[in-house]
Amino acid sequence: MIEDSNRRSLGLAMLPYRIGLFASITGAIMCVPMIFQFDCVMYFNHHFVTADIPEPKDLETWLENIGARPYTSWYKHRRSERLTKEFPQYDKFILKAFSEGDPLSVREEKYIDPFEKFWENVETLVNNGKGAVAFTTAAQILANNEQENCDISNDPANLQEQFGSYFIVPRTENFTDVNLKFSFSSPLNAENHLHRFKNPLVGGKSNKKSFEELELENELLKKTLNELTLRM
Repeated sequence: MIEDSNRRSLGLAMLPYRIGLFASITGAIMCVPMIFQFDCVMYFNHHFVTADIPEPKDLETWLENIGARPYTSWYKHRRSERLTKEFPQYDKFILKAFSEGDPLSVREEKYIDPFEKFWENVETLVNNGKGAVAFTTAAQILANNEQENCDISNDPANLQEQFGSYFIVPRTENFTDVNLKFSFSSPLNAENHLHRFKNPLVGGKSNKKSFEELELENELLKKTLNELTLRM
């Protein structure tokens, strides 16, 4: 309610702006004859363009000496007096400080820029997010530009670089060797033995799976890796 009362009589607050706008439009219309009359142009140039800039003066001190005040100060004082009369239950110093604010700076929904409003909503969603969002991409191996339609999946060197970070599940049930090393001599051998799988010694529950279950997971992961390789 206090804010609504503070925004009352905005016409008085915008009066200097409207007077300046009217004077600018009037001056622009009156300058039209300068296009057709050279004497008018020379008069404007002598008295306005090339005239010396007047010395700055302390307007507020001059107004205080004659018992007057600037228009903005008068308007804010008038607004604070009105708030004090309408809301006597509040402290007058608080109301006076509140009236010093610019009521035109109060943002309303209809005056907010649509893009700015959208960006504020995005920032709110990001700031209120409880979980971090991570983005990941598959490693790209650039083939030679001279080789067209290069099949990267059949290159042993590229396969070793691609799958170097994956744990390789051996064909046997012995998973005691944590630092398992692998090697292959042909693309076919590499394609049969390179599979993506989580380390069963670290996962906790993975070491309880049977060998058949591990083989089935290897096949599914192998198909996924082949699809990712073809997309790169």
